[in-house]
Amino acid sequence: MPKVSRRGSLVGLAAVVCLLLGAASPSLAQETKTARLGHSFADSHPRSAAMKYFAEKVAEATGGKVKVDVFGNATLGSEEKMLIATQAGTIDFYMGALSPIATRKKEIQIFDFPFLFASDAEAARVLDGPAGRKILDGLADMNMQGLAWSGGAFRNMSNSRRQINALADMKGLKVRVMQSPMALASFNAMGLNAVPMAFTEVYTALETKALDGYEHPVVDMYANKMFEVQKYLTITNHVYTPVALVASKKFWSSLSPEQQLAVTAAAEATRTFQRAEELKQANDVVGELKDKGMTVSTMPPAELDNIRKAIQPVIDKNTATIGTEFVEGFYAEIKKARGTN
Repeated sequence: MPKVSRRGSLVGLAAVVCLLLGAASPSLAQETKTARLGHSFADSHPRSAAMKYFAEKVAEATGGKVKVDVFGNATLGSEEKMLIATQAGTIDFYMGALSPIATRKKEIQIFDFPFLFASDAEAARVLDGPAGRKILDGLADMNMQGLAWSGGAFRNMSNSRRQINALADMKGLKVRVMQSPMALASFNAMGLNAVPMAFTEVYTALETKALDGYEHPVVDMYANKMFEVQKYLTITNHVYTPVALVASKKFWSSLSPEQQLAVTAAAEATRTFQRAEELKQANDVVGELKDKGMTVSTMPPAELDNIRKAIQPVIDKNTATIGTEFVEGFYAEIKKARGTN
């Protein structure tokens, strides 16, 4: 048997101890976790910039132990497909509207109630309060962790056929709406021919005249170059659509408690950044749409009242569908937020 020195024995023993400690304590030799984040927004959109910001903040807050790769422009699929993938754990983070799952989570349909919020600030107060948190927490049984309502914007109407200055002008226009029962019923009540369609299909449908128009925030209209296929824009601010930043339960569970806190803090910092960027661009983009050839008008207040009357039966019906107690509680939160303005 070969002779082993005392020094050699000690070195070998130390190596074995280190190896065993590493196996018993994963945190001592923790590998970097790489996550995929999907969204549908163009590179020029402030939400795209916000997700890059989120990735930077996550890396910073976790000391590089969690890395987020961002995939925009719907490269991972439509919002509906990305939400399904997030539930399945094949996508780790998703940022966008939750309307594709509104048929399974009825409370989300509250955001399709026209004229729900009076201002961006009011919406932010409600979303960041208990009512907004309740909806995010309700995603848990769909295998998703709601991190934050990271932004949102008021939607407006565009079309390629005529200027809309009254409720009567909407009649017969074939328009794309979000894939939500409330949205479909609301726009049909206005006299429009509402067509639910994944957003990834909208530009082509407008270009080929399969659709006359659609409704969307003005920043999105500009970012997606809708001025190339739409002539008329009407400012209605009829619906405020929030977007959420969520994680798959599978990925979330793989993080340590410290990492979960770090990612949550990054999401909250991103929310502040994203909202500021969205408002900044929204203030300038209407003029840019005019420069690109769009005719812009604002729906008169009297006509907005006519729209409210036309859709009130839809709101009444959907209040019962969603749950009267939930809807009344949500409106109470809005009233409270409005009182702080």
